[in-house]
Amino acid sequence: MPARRNDGRWRKRVAFLALAGILVSAGSGIPRFAAAHSTGAGSAGLAKAAVTVLDTSSFDFAPPDPGTYSLPPIKAAADGDILDGAGKRRRLFDLMDGRIVVLSFIYTRCTAPGGCPLATATLFDILDETVGDTTMAGGLRLISLSFDPLHDVPEVMAQYGAAAALRPEPKPPWDFVTCESDAALAPILKDYGQWVGRSADPSDPDAALPHVLRVYLIDRNKMVRNIYGVGFLDPRLVVADIRTLLLEQR
Repeated sequence: MPARRNDGRWRKRVAFLALAGILVSAGSGIPRFAAAHSTGAGSAGLAKAAVTVLDTSSFDFAPPDPGTYSLPPIKAAADGDILDGAGKRRRLFDLMDGRIVVLSFIYTRCTAPGGCPLATATLFDILDETVGDTTMAGGLRLISLSFDPLHDVPEVMAQYGAAAALRPEPKPPWDFVTCESDAALAPILKDYGQWVGRSADPSDPDAALPHVLRVYLIDRNKMVRNIYGVGFLDPRLVVADIRTLLLEQR
């Protein structure tokens, strides 16, 4: 893993996130800042893109050039039953098949600066970095999987990801998916080692879900090749790792 550097080359970046704390009041069309979480799947304007300024200057390091290093396999990726944005039952491996995958576990109500908004912002940066690159468009897939299936029903996930659909082609596909129930989700979280805690008040549907930020890089053979935490979730590094796998597997 490359060493961190503090030469100030990182700047604050503006990330366009779906639902990162801004909703549109029903009938008014006027953006309003939400409280910690949204009020439910029926809220108007869920596809509204929010603008969040993320200061990542403390996580500055110089990514190596693609292909100058290797990423040994960590473990096998896990399959599982999911629902896509149209509510269709799928298998997670159906989406991964034949592509390099960046998989992020999120929940749409999260507003923690170092949590799901950061993960989604990073995936947007990766998407924007690869728009127009036919090799990346054909060889890469982004997946955001919710660990809050009670709230994040397929319609909510589809609306959450609406801003990604506005990027021009060619671009890698980005799936915003969920599970039918906690029972369907649990084995996926266990197999990936993604920790999600109970809310402080389980009776409160808007209570926060404590979790550890994890983003997974998975190769075409469905092997996990890197796991990024908040300290190294640099889109430049992830893109370099993706390009390294493309060179390796070409």
